[in-house]
Amino acid sequence: MKKTLLPKRTFFDERASEWDAIMITEEAIRDAHELMQKLDIPRGARIIDIGCGTGILTRKLRSLTGREGAVFSCDFSLEMLTVAREKHDFPYVCADAHHLPFTRESFDYAICFSCYPHFDDKKAVLEEINRILRRQGTLVIAHICHSKKLSRIHRRAGGAVKHDKLPSEQVMRKQVKNAGYSLLELNDNEEFYLLRARKL
Repeated sequence: MKKTLLPKRTFFDERASEWDAIMITEEAIRDAHELMQKLDIPRGARIIDIGCGTGILTRKLRSLTGREGAVFSCDFSLEMLTVAREKHDFPYVCADAHHLPFTRESFDYAICFSCYPHFDDKKAVLEEINRILRRQGTLVIAHICHSKKLSRIHRRAGGAVKHDKLPSEQVMRKQVKNAGYSLLELNDNEEFYLLRARKL
């Protein structure tokens, strides 16, 4: 485990109890759910929701997959998961995205919502996600704001996330390609950031 993960885990653990009250507005939930709707996830899909936090996407993703599918939500902050479990009667897994406790080719979709900037070794995370995605599986990196606004939010937050930001488009394209994906979409606009890539 990288040493830098510990301060970040502490950062989120300490804020978990107040996270929804401060960060998760009804508008944010609506925007997040609308963004997931754009993905056209088929019923029966198997999804891993990486960095799920307090479970903002849990119910929406489960409604998209239906009973035929499955959603596994994970986060490295046990306190964030405690809040998620209080809201939703669904299983959550405490796990670090750099080392996911799932077998090869387990999922059709891997969703990284509002978490990718916090990964210290993005190359390792992309490769780990590639390992657990099925062939032709889809990687999704999404935020409900554009990359520049996200960087400003993290700078204001300070502490362990002060310097966390999304890579430039050029760097992101290179990272995705080198990790074994074909880029399908990279949209960084005033309303949202959305990257979709397919495992080769």
